[in-house]
Amino acid sequence: MNWEAIGAVGELVGALGVIGSLVYLARSIRHGTAAANSSAHRDLLRNWQVTTHQLFQNPDARRITREGLYEYDRMSDDEKYQFFLWMIQVTFQARIADGLFREGTVSLAERNTWLDFAASNFRTPGGRQLWEETRHVYGAEAMALIEARLAETEGTGHWAENVSFMKAPDAPTTRGG
Repeated sequence: MNWEAIGAVGELVGALGVIGSLVYLARSIRHGTAAANSSAHRDLLRNWQVTTHQLFQNPDARRITREGLYEYDRMSDDEKYQFFLWMIQVTFQARIADGLFREGTVSLAERNTWLDFAASNFRTPGGRQLWEETRHVYGAEAMALIEARLAETEGTGHWAENVSFMKAPDAPTTRGG
């Protein structure tokens, strides 16, 4: 065997090593991206879990959240502020879901679920009134996102009108209550 043949074999082995390294690097990046996406998705759901757990533990917060949807104008300023904080959480969850969708982390269907939930809260009588008073507070991007979703889903009602225990306090329920 001459030196040229040995050199060619060395180059081939080196090229195979580079290809193997690139394959390993691509798999590592794909795994890292998937892990980051999964973590971001879990964080979105964890934020919501914390919010709903706080409502579960606090009867006043539950009452204020429900009454805010329908009787916003009858609430005290402190109750309105608490309802406002709930709606900020709902809006920012939708905003986070939209950002995760743009990054390719969550599906369009999941993004739309969060946006629809936020928009439907603002479609209630109290939510609509709160939105008119406070929409400038959410920031231009969140405001545009919610207003676009409200326009896209106009006429669809809101989620709470189809849930018997979320009816307006004076409205009859569908279960005879």
